Amino acid sequence: MPLILTLLAAVLLAGCITLLALWCQPNALRSVLIIFKAQPLLIVLNALPVGLILLALTCLLRNVFFGAALTNLIVCGFSVANRVKIEVRDEPVFPRDLALLKEVGAIVSDYDISYPWGSIAIVVVASLALVLIGLFVKCRPVSLAAWKARKTKGAFAVLEAPHRLRSWLLRLAGCTASLGVLTALIMTVYASNDLYNSFKVSNAYYVPSVFNELGFPYCF
Repeated sequence: MPLILTLLAAVLLAGCITLLALWCQPNALRSVLIIFKAQPLLIVLNALPVGLILLALTCLLRNVFFGAALTNLIVCGFSVANRVKIEVRDEPVFPRDLALLKEVGAIVSDYDISYPWGSIAIVVVASLALVLIGLFVKCRPVSLAAWKARKTKGAFAVLEAPHRLRSWLLRLAGCTASLGVLTALIMTVYASNDLYNSFKVSNAYYVPSVFNELGFPYCF
């Protein structure tokens, strides 16, 4: 699959993963889409981090479908965890919860939790389907045909790096660039209180409702 089709597939898959993550929320997907239609910027803010994570993993794994499978597990896995936490403790999943995984295990044992097995099954099946597609559909890697230093005045030619080393350098460069853009956005756009408060919600003081209405990927 050529680069153009790979990028197109990445955009479409990022959109599908975002929709699946929104569907995993406690509220109905239809109500979320109605809010997004009235405030279109939310579509970009929810899909963009998913797309950048997918792009980073695609560069690293050299296959857009493998990258999408892992992205789906990460994003939708967090969305399912968010749903469970809201239903059990009436509060959403926050990034700081990642530092409390041991405590989470102890807390979970104290609750009688009804897990959304249907949502979990769909997320897992979707990821396995993407892996299966990736086994049959290969993506053409980005290559630098002239990645070899040439002699210039007063300079020595640099030895050409081995093919595997060049491949890994390109993969790591693509992954790092994607995650770098995501980090920059998190520190600027996603950290903006003015932007966050500019969106209309039914109850700004009830955080689970805000997460449900503005979309878990953006709020997280």
